[in-house]
Amino acid sequence: MRTQLLLAIALSVPVFRQDSGTPRAGAAFVERHTCEGKCCSLRMAVQGPIPVFAAAGAPATIVAWLAPGDTVLADIDLLRWSRVGAIVILRRYEYFDEYNSVTLSLTAGDTIPLLSYFGEGRYEIWHQNAKRLVLLFWNDGRSFPPLANPPARELYYSEPTLWLRMKVPKAASGWIARSGKLRQVGQRCS
Repeated sequence: MRTQLLLAIALSVPVFRQDSGTPRAGAAFVERHTCEGKCCSLRMAVQGPIPVFAAAGAPATIVAWLAPGDTVLADIDLLRWSRVGAIVILRRYEYFDEYNSVTLSLTAGDTIPLLSYFGEGRYEIWHQNAKRLVLLFWNDGRSFPPLANPPARELYYSEPTLWLRMKVPKAASGWIARSGKLRQVGQRCS
């Protein structure tokens, strides 16, 4: 029987001093207690050897290793951007925020922080002091076919790293970075 690892409950994050706060285009940002995408689970099966670090972020001391077949159950996670992506609005545009079921306007010249890709052509952006879930309205360089005459353009895109904190055998707690060696188990879909 494989060991099930549980995350520690304490919330100290020695490497990252910032809090969720307000994301700014081009700046570092850490979002705590989040789960990316439409379906998410913090229970993951380990597919290959994974180092467990003393702190979230590299370089850090390795305190343990997870082996293939181990299961990780995380209840504390954070997304870390080294730089938040951005789009610039080229002309006035109204969009629908799926999180709050409201239509909002963007003005030409606005620079909007671009957060995570949610899936199915939707992204999370930051506008009017809130995270908004929007349908792609700019050319992201990853979707095909590209939009004709979009009302915005992407300045840059930055992929966050998901860190999970866990309790590990023979160590107080540790952090792992999401990688291709982790597979979600028991997804919860919204």
